[in-house]
Parts: sequence; C-alpha cells; structure tokens
Amino acid sequence: MSSLISVIIGNIANILNAAAYSVRNIMWLRILVVLGSAVSIVYTTQVVNDPWAAGSDIAWNVIFIIINAYQLWVLYRDSRFSYSAEERDIFTRIFHSLSPTTFRKLLSIAEWRDIPEGTILTNEGETVQNLFLIYKGLTVVIVGEHIVAHCGENNFIGEMSFLTGKSAAASVKTAAQTRCVVWTKEDLQILVEKNEDVLAGLQMVFSRNLVDKIGSNNSNVFADTLLAGKNHVANIRMDDKFEY
Repeated sequence: MSSLISVIIGNIANILNAAAYSVRNIMWLRILVVLGSAVSIVYTTQVVNDPWAAGSDIAWNVIFIIINAYQLWVLYRDSRFSYSAEERDIFTRIFHSLSPTTFRKLLSIAEWRDIPEGTILTNEGETVQNLFLIYKGLTVVIVGEHIVAHCGENNFIGEMSFLTGKSAAASVKTAAQTRCVVWTKEDLQILVEKNEDVLAGLQMVFSRNLVDKIGSNNSNVFADTLLAGKNHVANIRMDDKFEY
C-alpha cells in the first residue's frame, strides 16, 4: 500500500475518533469509536513494521471494539424495551436524567399501587419501609397532630429516610385516592448496593425533587416548622383540605 493511502487511512481513523468526541448521542459516539478502531487496525497493519508494537496496538483496538459493541447492544436492547404509558410518563417527568438502563433496573423492582384515602404511608418516628412516588393523588404531612404540608403528584415520600437510614420526621397520610409507584426499602437497598449507577441516579432525582418541594409554600411551612421545633401551625386543623 502506498504511503499516500496509508496517510489517508490514518487521517480517516483520527477523523472518526474526533467525530465520536463531538457528538452528544451516546449510540453514535460508540458507533464512531468502533469504526475508528477498525480503521486504526487497518492502518497499523500497513504502517507499523514492528510485530510486537503492531500486535499491541491491534489488540487494544480489538478490546475497544468489543467493549463498545457490547454497550451498543445494551443500548439497542433498552431501546426495544416496552414501557407502559404511565412508565413513559414518569420517565419524562421524573427520571429523564437517568439512562434507560438505570430506569429499567428501577422499574424491575417497582410496584404500582392504588392506595385508598386515609392510608398512612409513613409514621413519625418510625422506620420507613417503603419509598413512594406519587403519580396521581394527594397526601398530607403531619407533625404531632397537625397538618403542616401536602405532597401531590411527582413527589417522593420516604426518600430522605431511605438515604439517611433515619426514622420518618413526619407522618404522611393520603388525602384522596392516590396512585403510587412503590419500592420496598429492602429491595431498593439490594439494588443500589449492586448498581452504583442506580444510587447516583436516585440521588440526582431526589435532590431535584427536594428543590421542588422547598419551592412550594406548604413545603416552606413544613421546613420552617421542623427547623424551629414548633409543634403547631396556626389556623390549620387535621380536617383541613388542600388544593394541589
């Protein structure tokens, strides 16, 4: 092969690698890396005369191809996974920062429940056994004997207790028929211990949800009440109704 063709092949390999670094879509990135590694192998076989150096370079490029080809298969598998309308909805609204793989892992241990009005989800001072994501409905947050806040759809219940291992800071009770996604604490702990990406993803989602909670008026009342150590909120009774 002429030196000109070798130079062209080498430049093509570098162009493909540069393109891989410039794209945002992870699937295209991996495709370009595979192509770049394949072209690099051709270039090495034609230019590098030292068999040891050539063999080492080819071996590493083959490894890169295998790794990225496997990840491409994972991405393709996840893209073919069938989600229900509700699952697609919570991914768009809540879990959009997670990869499809991480989201699928969470779904694998989740349960959808329709919870009647008046059901206690967490008890103040007791260990939280489940993590709840409210899909539709309404809950009230109770400290002592007083309602101090409410949580509606798109909000988590029990997430801080899950992260810290501490008992619930308040009781939470459904104020209407409520549809939730539920994870048992035990199953979720097993999952995050085996998958660091799940824990990192949940921490990101919880942080964003906490900011949203603090941004609401009722959540500010709740936070101020807990921080000040108050055990009552003026003019709020247990039978008060809230609009979300």
